[in-house]
Amino acid sequence: MLNQVMLAVKKFAHSGPLEDTDVLKKILVHVKTCSLVDKLCLSLATAGGSQSANFLCAASEGCIALWSLVDALENLSVMEKCWTFPLTSLRSQSLFHVDTKDCDELQNIAKGSKKVVETITRAFLNSEPVRVAIFYCFRQRIEEVLIAEIQLLLRCCMQSGSLPSVLCGLPRSLPVATVISGGGEGTFVSEIFAVISLCGSYMDKDSPSGEANGSKCKYTNIDGLALHSCLLLATIAQSFNSAGGNSAVFILTSSVEKQQSRLSSLAYLYSVNGGMITSLQPHLAAAMLAFASILLIEIGASAVSSVPEIAMPLIPSTSTLCDLLKINHKNGLENNCTVTNSMLSHWHGVRDGCIGLLKSKLRWGGMSDLKEFCAAGLPQLLMDLLGIHFVNNPATDYLSDLVGLSPVGVVWAVSCLSHCLSSSVITFQQMMLEKVHVKCINDLISGAHLKLLRSWGGPGGGKNGVREIIGVAIDFLAFPFVALENALGFPSATASMNSEFLLNVSSPVRNLCCEDGDITKAMKESMDKYVEILLEVGVPILVLQCADILGFEDTIKPIAFLSKMISCKALATCLVRKGMLEAARMRRLLDKSCPKGLILDMLMIVSDLARMHVCFYKYIERADILIRLKELLTSNDFTVRAKACCVVGNMCRHSSYFYDPLARHGIISVLIDRCTDPDKHTRKFACFAKERKKVGNAAFHNDLLYEELRTSISALKSLLLSSEKDVTTSNAAGALSNLVRHSNKLCDDIMSEGVIQALLKVVCECSQLVWNSQNMDATDVSPLKNALCALARMCACYSPCRNFICKSESFQVIAQLQQLPELNVAKYARIICTTAAGASELTDA
Repeated sequence: MLNQVMLAVKKFAHSGPLEDTDVLKKILVHVKTCSLVDKLCLSLATAGGSQSANFLCAASEGCIALWSLVDALENLSVMEKCWTFPLTSLRSQSLFHVDTKDCDELQNIAKGSKKVVETITRAFLNSEPVRVAIFYCFRQRIEEVLIAEIQLLLRCCMQSGSLPSVLCGLPRSLPVATVISGGGEGTFVSEIFAVISLCGSYMDKDSPSGEANGSKCKYTNIDGLALHSCLLLATIAQSFNSAGGNSAVFILTSSVEKQQSRLSSLAYLYSVNGGMITSLQPHLAAAMLAFASILLIEIGASAVSSVPEIAMPLIPSTSTLCDLLKINHKNGLENNCTVTNSMLSHWHGVRDGCIGLLKSKLRWGGMSDLKEFCAAGLPQLLMDLLGIHFVNNPATDYLSDLVGLSPVGVVWAVSCLSHCLSSSVITFQQMMLEKVHVKCINDLISGAHLKLLRSWGGPGGGKNGVREIIGVAIDFLAFPFVALENALGFPSATASMNSEFLLNVSSPVRNLCCEDGDITKAMKESMDKYVEILLEVGVPILVLQCADILGFEDTIKPIAFLSKMISCKALATCLVRKGMLEAARMRRLLDKSCPKGLILDMLMIVSDLARMHVCFYKYIERADILIRLKELLTSNDFTVRAKACCVVGNMCRHSSYFYDPLARHGIISVLIDRCTDPDKHTRKFACFAKERKKVGNAAFHNDLLYEELRTSISALKSLLLSSEKDVTTSNAAGALSNLVRHSNKLCDDIMSEGVIQALLKVVCECSQLVWNSQNMDATDVSPLKNALCALARMCACYSPCRNFICKSESFQVIAQLQQLPELNVAKYARIICTTAAGASELTDA
């Protein structure tokens, strides 16, 4: 009965009006409300619990009945709603102003069958007899039963993240970093590969009458059986990939022989009959998709993995894949496609597999593969598929010219584009300096597209799908920023360790040679234009919105990109004016529960804004972060403490705007404690003076905080006496210089603490290094220069200091430094000698 209902629904879907389906709808509603699905699952459990083969027929009929019900409900849903991939829906909305308010309903093709599939999934996971019944039905190799079971398992995989593991014989939940051999004998995946191998042997026209192992083909739809088997494999692999799986051995086993055999059986489907692929028939496209999906579980070319080495020779050439992507699929597909001529299923696109194989070639191939990719015109072709052709041809009938890219295919396409950016100057300029191209990628992280993805019921949808598309879009858009920082082989001074690591892991920058001066030069010369394009198409705002909608772990990447954009004043101004430092957002992103990397980059953003210009101070004040900043200054993590010191120092860089708030919140006293921090970097940033950071800047603009800073004198003196004369010593000397810059309030304490002696000791030790070296750089000279500057100011404002210096044995050393070629050192030495000798009155060093 259910089979007849399913056939009738399909008939009306092609020819009949919707009102003729009322009786069918009533039957289906009754089936869903009378617990028939539970009873069918119970019958499977009974059959699986029996040792008799007599129950196999009943179990087979039960599987067919369940599939007929699901198939009928899905076809009914397709009849009532326009069904397209999210990308096509997005482009149609932008061209034809389609209302997106009902997109949640539009995208959930499985809504009508959801409860039915949930019941089947629950029975499969929780009942071993149910699994046994389905497994033994699988082994009967009856065509109708195989297709029913494969289709049901495919939908169950999309309902449950643990079901793919069960199909592979793995534990239901695996830690992300765990690698376990799966898919061995006696598992469902092993049976699926056996079916695929059988289909390949029957498809080989060179064998007599389509025979396999001497037996005549007993299947009427061998292409359809291969299609659905490959789609199930692809769905299993994509589930592992989305969950963070890192090895193809989950599906292929750890046996090199089985890996070779299974990958070859997939490749055979798209290379039978001489290996020439002239059309992208559904089962060929599905085989490519399964092959690519399995291969792309691998994190990278590992020394312990044989999969890439086995797989690469089995992938068609770049030119062949390019030709397949160019095929017009409007009339090119056959009846095996169940929805439209661009879909392999409700959830898989006909071009997904081609693009997945291209991504694999770029991932494991060398620069020659990359250049071949670009020479074939694939970057522009992929841009066209992602939506440029809609812009260039607004009259396009988008429903009859679908590009066949599911959400997974879109992610792979953007990833391919990112990899090609490092191939040549021309490719970089074509992709990054054309506004239409940047907008195309930017649209993929727009609110409309992310909403469509979030409600998508298949692979590449939901929260994971939103995270994946945001991640690859950022890899593309952030390329020039990251590439320029890496061009010299080291990160920029303003880059946090977290964002550098994060944006380099999957970035195409890893393909860019540091010696490739042409690309580096082109990027430098075009950054102003690129920034202009980013502002025109609204990239900064969308990235900020992406950070708002993701969970903490997933927010790290958008924030890392924002931290790069902040280095450009135009982008920084745009972001700040659009509320990036809004108090509620800052509380969320600096919360104690946030990952360390996220906190570091948020601190870097505030620090860079404060360093850039005083105009950002009022926005930082409104962010209301001082209480949290005080907590971060005492963090258990030294990198967080050091970065927090940077923030406070830059907040004092341009004016005394924050002096009073810092004092009221007790931050100055905490900062002074950081001057004696066990971590060297934290000490350095805590006392950093004239150029950016903490205690020194807190005394740079006036003497308002001098009383608060009195207790820092002892700590600063200790830093002067450290064995290493480095940046920390220079910063400590600079901070002491600022403590006498505006008045002599602290001079008695400076004298009593022995600071003058410590500064003179620095001068003597550093002067020897300077005289003995012919190539001292600014960093080496800095401790000597800042120590002399501090002494010069002390001479100017306090006579006991002048007297002490004049009588010290070090005075002759200072006098000799007047002859040093380093102008600043000579200048301060001359001021000290002149002032101490009473020759002139110093007003301001």
